[in-house]
Amino acid sequence: MSLDEPMSRDMLRLFKAVVTGLRDIAKLCVNNHRLHCIDAPAFTTTFLRSRGFNEYIIRRIWHAAHDRSVTGGQVIYRYKEIVFRLKPRLEHGTAYHDARTMTPLDRFDCNVLGNECYEVPHCNSFYIYVEGELGHASVRMNVSYLVGLLARTRSGFLSKFLEFANRVIERPRDEFEAIAILIDEVLSTLRDEDKLLSFVLPFVPRSPDELLRVSPLAKRLYIELAQRGIKLLQES
Repeated sequence: MSLDEPMSRDMLRLFKAVVTGLRDIAKLCVNNHRLHCIDAPAFTTTFLRSRGFNEYIIRRIWHAAHDRSVTGGQVIYRYKEIVFRLKPRLEHGTAYHDARTMTPLDRFDCNVLGNECYEVPHCNSFYIYVEGELGHASVRMNVSYLVGLLARTRSGFLSKFLEFANRVIERPRDEFEAIAILIDEVLSTLRDEDKLLSFVLPFVPRSPDELLRVSPLAKRLYIELAQRGIKLLQES
C-alpha cells in the first residue's frame, strides 16, 4: 500500500483494536502500581471478545494483522542512516489477562497478580514493537510499554490518549480528527523530551512540517486527514 492510498476497512478495524488495547493497558498500568507492563500484547482474541467485537470482525482483524505481520514494518522515523519502524508480531499460545478487566498482560505481571491473572491457552496475541537501527546497533521496545510509561510519567498524557481512543472507538466519523490529536501529543512529547531524545536521534522534529519530513507514518496519517476533510466537505 502506498502512502497515497486510504486505509482499508480491515486496517481501520485493526487500528481500532490496537487503540482499544493500548487504552486499557495504559489505564491498568496507571491504576495498579504492582504491574510493570513491559511486554503485554496490544490485544488478544479473548480481549476483543470481552470488548464486544463480534466473531466476524475479529476474523477480519486477524486477517489484517497477519497481512501486516509479514511486512518489514512501517517506518516511523528516518534520518540519514537511522531508521525506526513499527513492527507487528503475531503469537499463538498461552495469553495472560487481568481477571477483572480481561486487559492483556505479560507473563511477569501474571505472576505478580497470581489468582487475579486469567490464562487462556491456544489464544492469538498481537504485539507491536518500535525497532530502531542505529548503524550496527539496534533497539526494540514494546509499544504497550511505551504508552503505559508515558501515561505514568507525563501529566495529562493519559487523558489526551483517552480522548484520542474515545474518538476512534465511539465516534468513527471523527477517527482522523483523533489522529490529529495524537500527532499533536507526539510533537508535544518530542519537544518536552528533546534533551533525552537527542542522545538517540540526530534530529528531533519540533513542528508538523519537520515531523512529516522524517516520519513516513506521520505523512501517511496526514494524507488520511486531508482526504477525510475533502470527503466531508464534498458530502456537506
